[in-house]
Amino acid sequence: MPKHRLHTHLENWRKYQHLWRQDKTVILGKFVAKSPSCSFFEIKLAKYAKVAADVLDVPRDKSVEFLQISSNQLVSSVHSEASAWVTAIGEAMIWSEKERVLSLHAKIDNWSKILHQPPDTLENLKMVLNIVGEILTAGMVMELEYLDLEERTRTRDLYKITNTDEDRARTFTIRTRLKILFSKLFHFVIV
Repeated sequence: MPKHRLHTHLENWRKYQHLWRQDKTVILGKFVAKSPSCSFFEIKLAKYAKVAADVLDVPRDKSVEFLQISSNQLVSSVHSEASAWVTAIGEAMIWSEKERVLSLHAKIDNWSKILHQPPDTLENLKMVLNIVGEILTAGMVMELEYLDLEERTRTRDLYKITNTDEDRARTFTIRTRLKILFSKLFHFVIV
């Protein structure tokens, strides 16, 4: 009987062994390579955050017949490893979006530069009108892009993953810059 209870207690801890079996870098590299949306990142974050929180609720001491089993160190290790996964996922999230943020800013810069060119020749006018069409066509896609990036930032805040002020500003200024660009665009089209 005591051997069975001891075995059951040990089996309860085996559900956490996946935390150490996987190489974070490889697993997250493959995950990021699939270009997951914010919701997929959040599913992974929630999974590991739940493990980190749930393990703290596990009784740390267990009596099995004449044995007193102390799991303090094990609880601490599981919590620490699950929290490390949350941090690693958050860092992978940041890494995966940096290029997207920079690309959106570059695209807005390019569009603004072309829109500010005076349409004094037929070629310049064609170029400006092509950019106007491109902006109007890409407007909804750009909006979805910056909304996803903003949601990623809020998700990291939710899981207490550090967002630098610079990264936060870079992400949240995309919306403003696009609104300014659209107002200039509509002013250009009306004039």
